[in-house]
Amino acid sequence: MSSTIVAVSSPPGMGGIGIVRLSGSEAKAIAACLFKPHSIADFMLAQSRRMYYGKIIDPTSGTTVDEVLCVWMKAPTTYTGEDVVEIQGHGGMIPLREIVRLATANGAVIAEAGEFTKRAFLNGRIDLTQAEAVMDLIQAQSSAAGKTALRQLEGDLGAHIRSLSAAILALLAALEAWIDFGEDIDPFDKPAFETGIKKIEQDINALAASAHRGQIQRLGLQTAIIGMPNVGKSSLLNALLGYDRAIVSEIPGTTRDLLQEQISIEGIAIVLNDTAGLHDSDDPVEVLGIKRSKTALAQADLVLLVLDSRLPLRESEKELLLELQGSRCIIVLNKSDLKAEICQEELCSLVASSTPLIRTVAHKSLGIGELQAAIAAVLIQIMGKTVSGDTVLLTKERHLQAVEATLHFLRDAHSALEDGLPPDIIAIDLRAAWQALAEISGETTSADIVEAIFRDFCIGK
Repeated sequence: MSSTIVAVSSPPGMGGIGIVRLSGSEAKAIAACLFKPHSIADFMLAQSRRMYYGKIIDPTSGTTVDEVLCVWMKAPTTYTGEDVVEIQGHGGMIPLREIVRLATANGAVIAEAGEFTKRAFLNGRIDLTQAEAVMDLIQAQSSAAGKTALRQLEGDLGAHIRSLSAAILALLAALEAWIDFGEDIDPFDKPAFETGIKKIEQDINALAASAHRGQIQRLGLQTAIIGMPNVGKSSLLNALLGYDRAIVSEIPGTTRDLLQEQISIEGIAIVLNDTAGLHDSDDPVEVLGIKRSKTALAQADLVLLVLDSRLPLRESEKELLLELQGSRCIIVLNKSDLKAEICQEELCSLVASSTPLIRTVAHKSLGIGELQAAIAAVLIQIMGKTVSGDTVLLTKERHLQAVEATLHFLRDAHSALEDGLPPDIIAIDLRAAWQALAEISGETTSADIVEAIFRDFCIGK
């Protein structure tokens, strides 16, 4: 029999309500030791899914700990698949910790991080994609991220994976039937079998292609604001945010470290990385800041290259423009309320014709609306229909690795079929493909991977 676990399930700090949750076969009995309901003689007489008002009493001293509401939910139709009790008290850590202490004194054990959701997975209430979605929903920083997590929590990704797994198993079953009973059934239909493998490959390729969009949907569009010192990068960051986050000064090199903030466009988080000015320097602090700027540039989904429109293009800027060819980039011509010395013809010759050129006066927030519209256009270009959150996406690196492994084995099976290798070899590759894909939903996932996933959860969830 597994132990009954207990934890505070509401966020730390002060609030109107705090929640302590128990799960396990002894949840009701342990709660009955502490909770004295107002309307019935004993909490053991409580009906499932009915809220009771009463007090938490220390059984040893008889003192009142808190006035609470308490509900018992009978297994198996609960979050964890076990008996669950939730105690809703006042939202201060002192009474909540005392309730947990009394619960452990009466037989409960402190829950590990993510143990409630882990039990839901182990008891078959949810699959592994839904378990991961729980934490994604808690941590969502944009409406799009929340919508994607909710769809995954509702089982969309898991159902899609199971559908693809079933298609692989159907091919495998047909092949193994022919291996075992070839003389008694119809001849092996190689063209139909090859068509089946190709169809599954196409579907899984499409799923793999969604991974980058899924990462953006979940974590945001990584956007690097780059340029030479004193071109107005920090002013641009402040203007996009709508408040002063970065120090702005006429002295070049004010920003020496990476500043990261985020805004929301089209419901998706835009992670803005304000970088140190790119230039040669002997200052070790500046050198470190410039190194971080280059890292942010290399990892960016979108680059906002800020140029000072008052000045002709510098050689280092020309080199940077050439380096950015092929990258998603928006050119921001800042300080455009002053006399322009930058040669627009020269600039246009160094960038793709589709690259947006936006004129701004960042410290006055002029041109920011046009810049936001340009960012939105790039976002829609990358995300397509997934901006609306209506498409199944891979959202984790773990998912992508499993899909890539599946494709590898499917291609091996396809090659073996074309090369006329024995059906037993093809069957081995198909079974390996199914096992790799089923790791996503947790059907074939190792215990180590499961432990690693739940280790990142908060305690009490």
